[in-house]
Amino acid sequence: MYEQPDPYYNQGMQPISQHDMAAEPYGITDQSTRDLAKYILNSKDVIEEIGHTLNGEELTENGWERLNEPLMNKRGISEVKSLLHMYLPKNVTLANFDDEDVKMLIKEFQLNMIKLFFFEWQNFGMKKSKTMIIAESVAACVYANLTRAIGAGESKRLTLRERSSRIITNAPKKKFGFNMFQKW
Repeated sequence: MYEQPDPYYNQGMQPISQHDMAAEPYGITDQSTRDLAKYILNSKDVIEEIGHTLNGEELTENGWERLNEPLMNKRGISEVKSLLHMYLPKNVTLANFDDEDVKMLIKEFQLNMIKLFFFEWQNFGMKKSKTMIIAESVAACVYANLTRAIGAGESKRLTLRERSSRIITNAPKKKFGFNMFQKW
């Protein structure tokens, strides 16, 4: 059953106030943790990589280079990327899904991909024999991303990172070393 994550989940720490939530993206105050959260939650890199792969490109030392035959034309790639943007936004990654929710969403995604390819494979410049393997491969990437939301896993990991960052940042500075004049 779909459940929005609790932004105040923090395992015994003080609740993050609404002011903090508004002032800092994702309620995270430490800059390095905030940057990491933005990176983790950004699905654009995954979507772009899928687009390059569908275009027959591989990442080399010189950047993305076309080394294989494209699996579809630009129009098809654009449609697939649009569909991916609907299934991979931040709020989905931070949601609280159970296994059944993820299975339902991935079946829905696969069905939408198969329908799209069934009706548009010629317009997308695809080989009919490759439509199912492309749909399954793209769905595997979506599945991997959706599993991050099982049990609010990604939301909990971000909260734990923030807690760890706060503990390290606010920890008292200790002097290390031996001092023979120190009381024992």
